[in-house]
Amino acid sequence: MLEHRFYPFCQIQMKKSILFSICKASIIVLLHLSVTQVHGGGDDGNAVLQISDGGYLIVGSTSYGAGGSDIYVVRTDSIGNKIWSKTIGQVSPDYGYAVAESGDGGFVIVGNTIGLLTDVYLIKIDSMGNLLWSKTL
Repeated sequence: MLEHRFYPFCQIQMKKSILFSICKASIIVLLHLSVTQVHGGGDDGNAVLQISDGGYLIVGSTSYGAGGSDIYVVRTDSIGNKIWSKTIGQVSPDYGYAVAESGDGGFVIVGNTIGLLTDVYLIKIDSMGNLLWSKTL
């Protein structure tokens, strides 16, 4: 088991199964299995959270979104097998940077969205990654 529940990362670039600039080496295999197997590259992982059931939630961004870049969320089991993945975003580019588990079993994600100005983007999803609400601040 990892020693902390929240792991912020330096920027992690996923390109053709190669990981660059990772701060926590113990998460390399988990991120590789979870993020690159979905699209094969072009995704960024910025944070990972070990959740109450022992699995992980990875938050970052993907170039496969509606706005050219959307927030990318991947849920895995305790050994890195993907359970689900979701993209969340608006028409403008969106990026996910941090995640916390909420008391109701869902998750709160914070990132930013870039329009005329860069705004804070706050998102609430349920345990299956379904969007409950989102707000720009």
